[in-house]
Amino acid sequence: MSDLDYLGRHDTRLEFQRVVNAARFIDQSGALPKLAALRAKMRAGRGAGGRPGSVTDRAILVVLFLLATEHEAMHLTLATHTVRRRLDAASLRYLELHRFDELSEVQVYHRLARALQTLIAPCDPFRGPRRKRLTFAEYEQLVNSRDIEAVERLNDVLHEIVNDLVFSSANADGGQWIAQTDGNFAFDGTLIKAGGGRGTDKKFGRYVSSEPDASIYFRDGDHSGTDISAGKKKFAKHAFGFELTLATMTDNFRVGRDGEVHQQEMPHVVVGIGWDGASRAPGRNAIRALKSVPAHGLPVNLGLGDRAYYSGAKTEHFHVFASAMGFKPVTEYRVDQLGKQDDYRGALQVDGWWYCSTMPKNLISATKDYKDGLIDKKTRNKRVEARRKYAAIRKSRPDSEGVTRWSHPVNLGHRCNPDRKDADLFCTQKTISIPLAAGLKHAQEFQFESPEWKAAYNLRTTVEQANGGLKRGSTHNLGEKEKRRLRGRTAQFVLAALVVMARNIELLRLARRKQEDVEFAKSVARKKELRKSMPYNSARMNDDEREEIEKAMAART
Repeated sequence: MSDLDYLGRHDTRLEFQRVVNAARFIDQSGALPKLAALRAKMRAGRGAGGRPGSVTDRAILVVLFLLATEHEAMHLTLATHTVRRRLDAASLRYLELHRFDELSEVQVYHRLARALQTLIAPCDPFRGPRRKRLTFAEYEQLVNSRDIEAVERLNDVLHEIVNDLVFSSANADGGQWIAQTDGNFAFDGTLIKAGGGRGTDKKFGRYVSSEPDASIYFRDGDHSGTDISAGKKKFAKHAFGFELTLATMTDNFRVGRDGEVHQQEMPHVVVGIGWDGASRAPGRNAIRALKSVPAHGLPVNLGLGDRAYYSGAKTEHFHVFASAMGFKPVTEYRVDQLGKQDDYRGALQVDGWWYCSTMPKNLISATKDYKDGLIDKKTRNKRVEARRKYAAIRKSRPDSEGVTRWSHPVNLGHRCNPDRKDADLFCTQKTISIPLAAGLKHAQEFQFESPEWKAAYNLRTTVEQANGGLKRGSTHNLGEKEKRRLRGRTAQFVLAALVVMARNIELLRLARRKQEDVEFAKSVARKKELRKSMPYNSARMNDDEREEIEKAMAART
């Protein structure tokens, strides 16, 4: 035995119980039977084929998942090393890796590689050669050969299978946290870099990326580059890869009848994910992630998203589906979308809410005037508060056809005379039914910039924290393409899902520790409050100034 053996983590044995626990998430997800059904459908009408593979879908997923829980690169070489050196005889039998301890590393590697290909093949909507760089003619032929409708159908099935895996991790620890959620979910996309960074030259056809289904992401604008001039595009900051959209569970949130906000802290686990080329179709990708919420029987309440979705996505791609699932929008707007957005039978939609048409113009334009620098923040807040007397009262939730009943504001007195010549149905009838199509794109659950809206929209930071946690270099480092060397859009999606699962388990483990250790929970809460109270220039503080703030926070908690 060499004196170099057993000095690193790669040489430590994995306990049998740890392998069992990892396999439990794969087994309980329900993904394996769906994969088997897809494979049977794909092979229907064919002959018996060759000898069955020696590595099951379950085994390859468990081995890769174990690497993800250790923050390791999910390379087949590391998976091979895990099987050969780190799993004991009981674990090999449990994963049905019979006599693998007698095989060489090369033999194990090839068996695992074939198993991964077998796993992905039946659910891969974007099939194509992976071991060569395509010429542009071959690339065009590949794209033109794909049946768009068939690709979309299989892509939906792929997302269903992957989200079953993700949800199994979010539902861990007896499902106690999932059972407590009141249905608030934040969603956002993040760039996951891929190989072949130049992308594909679609203008002149000089080269094709080794990842032809990935796309270029621009940091500015809507990230697609379509809103950047040709002269500036060459120098704009950009990257190449896929877009991972996360739907995370937020804190429980409720507004009481007195207007007071009530919040209950929850672990911000990811319950659904979507996968597409970077900045290709953010709205559709968000829907793929959000579908996991009702599909797994979770309640649906607030849907918290930024301008890329409610403001930027096409209504038929995002808003119609999100509304049908029951999500209540909480979002913000581009400057050119502020103020009056729609009208219906005498009701004005202003910043996502319906108002009486007699509302003064300076109140209608309050938020836009502030963004344009015409008024200060204090004036804007006063005008937003003054809007409340003109605000319509929602009398019902959308029915099966999306129709909502709204009542005219009361106590307007002489401000709204129903007998005036230009009075429409909203002012004369007092209650109207507003169809789904009217104001759907810009609708809000709360009046924009109100205290309730601000408190709710702050919950969206949970998905930003999830993005940061997955990409943190000291842990999962999902943004590092060298940790995911497999080619293919579907293969990359499966690996990303396993990393999301690993992080969910870490979050639930942290939540359980805070439940069991009161002092630890207090310490976490103090640090959280301290971060909130620290000025932006805290790095320039001296020790006395920082100590003074910490003492004040300790006294408060």
